[in-house]
Amino acid sequence: MNARKLAQSASLFSVLSKLLNSINTLITLFLVGIFLSPNEQGFFFSLISLSLLFVFFELGLNFVVIQFASHEHSALLNADNAKTRADAQSRLISLGRIAFLWFGLGALFFALFAGGGGTVFFYTIDGGSVAIGPWLMLCGVVALDVALMPFWSLLEGTNQVLSVYRYRTLRVIIMGSSTWAALVLGADLWALGIGYLASLPLSGWMIFKRHHLFFRQFRHRPSGAVILWQSELFPFQWRLAISWICGYFATWAVAPLSVKMFDPVVGGQVGMVWSLAAGVTTISTALITVKAPQFGMLVAERKFAALDRSALRVGGLSVIAAIAGCSTIFIAVWILNSQHYPYAQRLLPLKATALILVATVFLQILQPMAVYLRAHKQEPFLPVSLALAVTSLAGIVILGWLYGPLGIAYGYLIAVTCFALPLAWFIFLRCRRKWHSPRP
Repeated sequence: MNARKLAQSASLFSVLSKLLNSINTLITLFLVGIFLSPNEQGFFFSLISLSLLFVFFELGLNFVVIQFASHEHSALLNADNAKTRADAQSRLISLGRIAFLWFGLGALFFALFAGGGGTVFFYTIDGGSVAIGPWLMLCGVVALDVALMPFWSLLEGTNQVLSVYRYRTLRVIIMGSSTWAALVLGADLWALGIGYLASLPLSGWMIFKRHHLFFRQFRHRPSGAVILWQSELFPFQWRLAISWICGYFATWAVAPLSVKMFDPVVGGQVGMVWSLAAGVTTISTALITVKAPQFGMLVAERKFAALDRSALRVGGLSVIAAIAGCSTIFIAVWILNSQHYPYAQRLLPLKATALILVATVFLQILQPMAVYLRAHKQEPFLPVSLALAVTSLAGIVILGWLYGPLGIAYGYLIAVTCFALPLAWFIFLRCRRKWHSPRP
């Protein structure tokens, strides 16, 4: 398979995996509304939000590994002598060994600290004790998933994206169908952990059977040049880590926060709409993130014109996909409300839903710019992440306290359109002009 067909197939599987993930989200949300009580629905989305606390332990290294691996892979392919080739191979091995150690420790700390913190959170909520057992199970299987992250980032960074997205496609199918079956059979809040657990055998087979030859090289110490975490990875990673953490507070923290501010019923309504919007973001962003290794290689080769053309094309498609997805959700919620279906009570009112969906579309504009700039092994969007986290949290808490769920939606929309988006555009233009200027 030539490079162009490989890229096309990888893009197809990337979009397919995200499309299936969005379908999985829709079906799961439908089943949650049928088989869980309004209170349990609030705890369900709190479980999802708390499981994403792994970003506090992953700290952006997953994306850093993809970018650095893509640069070393490009150097390995384009090496014109044995020493250059050996150095690139050695640096790749050192990168992998750093990643395995980091994520192994991160998985352990996540299980200990997030497990304990989540238990305390549910214990302090009326009726929350029902979620403690499911949370501890979910926390354990997510920790195992965190430990496997460097395997996938190394494969993706070395342009084996077709294999990675094939795996993700199968994983979504297995995880989704297992979660649905668990909900239908009465597993209630345990369904999330069961879905994760069912996907682990596939992960083990893909890594330790399908790609064992690729990973065998990481058993040995690097024999030449190495990547130094302090001087090379850390300057990129710490900015990315703060961006990731800010992103969590700006988006996923809203469900447990709503449970605390109001009650599990309102938290469930907020979580339902937020998950629908996240499903749109997932598939729209897939159109651009699958190009991250290719962008990294184009930057390494200083082919900036090709980079601009590719980023503009797929970036535009990702925004169009977000508009289409959010429009579809809005129409569906409008129909549920206009026909007075009981399921509409599991969602936020139509106006609040519309505001969140509009904010989702505007937020999608940031994603192509972020992937484009990070392909340069830089993270200049840290101020954007900080601005979005601070303003959205402030808006959600203050306006939510004053106006209820509608205030939450207004707070989020104001944070995205008035603060994050203008700042992101300014930074993008400045960095692109600076980094692409001719070398002296």
